[in-house]
Amino acid sequence: MLSDFFLVGNEAVENAYLSTYEPAMVTFSVAIAIFASYCAFEISSRKLRGVAWMLPGALMLGGGIWAMHFIGMLAFRLDCGVTYDLRLTLLSGVPGILAAAVALRFLRRDTTSTAQLLFSGTVLGGGVGLMHYTGMAATRLDGIIRYDPLLFFLSIAAAVVLGIGALYLHTRLKLGMHRAWTHRPSLGAGVILGLAISSMHYIAMEAAFFIPVHTGQPVAGISLARLGWAVRLCAFALLAGGLLLTRAMARASSSRYRIDVILATTQQGFVVTNRHGTIVECNPAFCEMCGDS
Repeated sequence: MLSDFFLVGNEAVENAYLSTYEPAMVTFSVAIAIFASYCAFEISSRKLRGVAWMLPGALMLGGGIWAMHFIGMLAFRLDCGVTYDLRLTLLSGVPGILAAAVALRFLRRDTTSTAQLLFSGTVLGGGVGLMHYTGMAATRLDGIIRYDPLLFFLSIAAAVVLGIGALYLHTRLKLGMHRAWTHRPSLGAGVILGLAISSMHYIAMEAAFFIPVHTGQPVAGISLARLGWAVRLCAFALLAGGLLLTRAMARASSSRYRIDVILATTQQGFVVTNRHGTIVECNPAFCEMCGDS
C-alpha cells in the first residue's frame, strides 16, 4: 500500500522526531563513495578478462555504496533509539553490487551506443536507490518512516542522471587518453559517481519523516555500536583493497605499456595466438613480414 510508504496528508509530521547530522561523518561518507567509485573505474579500465576484473570492481563499487549509506546513517541522529534488522542490512548490499556489475560491463565495451549508456546509467542509479531504500527498511525504531513523494522521486532521478553522467564522462575522457593516464578519466568520473551516490542518499533522507508510534515494545535489532564496527571494517577493507588493487594494476599497466613500445619499435616479428591457434595480437614488424611474403 502506498499509504504505508508515502506521506498521506499531514500525517502528524509536526510530531516527527527531530534529527541532526555529525558533519565529520557526512564528509567521510561522501569521501568513501568517491574513493570506491574511482577504484571501480580504475579496475574496469585494465585489460583483465572474466571475473578477474568483474568481481573486484563490482564488490568495490557495491561495497562503497553500502558503506556510504550506513556511514551516513551513523552520522544521522534521531531523538529516539534506533537499531537495524540484520537480514535486511546485509541484503541491502546486493542491489548495489549487481548494478555495479552492469555499469562496469558497459565501460569495458570498445564501442557503445546512447541506448547502452542510458540503460547502464539507469540500472546503476536504480541500484543505488534500491540499496538505499532497502537499507532504510532495515531501520527499527519506536515509530514509522514515511516519505515525501516529490523528494523520493527526486532522489531516484538524481542518482540516475548523475550515474549516466559519470559513465558518459568516463567514456569521453578515455578516448585518445594515454594508456598510462587512465587514472584521469577514472578520477573525474569517480567524483561524479561518488556525488551521485551521496546526493541520492541525502536527498532521500530529507524525504524521510520518522513519526512516533509508541508500541511499548522494545526495539530489537543490531545496535548502532555493532553497526559502527561492521561499517568501519567494510570501510577499512575498501580503503586497503582499493589502494592495493589500483597500485598493482597501475604497475601492471605501466609494464605492459613499456612492452608495447618495445614491440612496436623492434624489427623482430611478434605474434600471440589463443589456444585454438587464432592470432589475437601482433606487432607492426610481423604485419610487414606478412605483407612482404
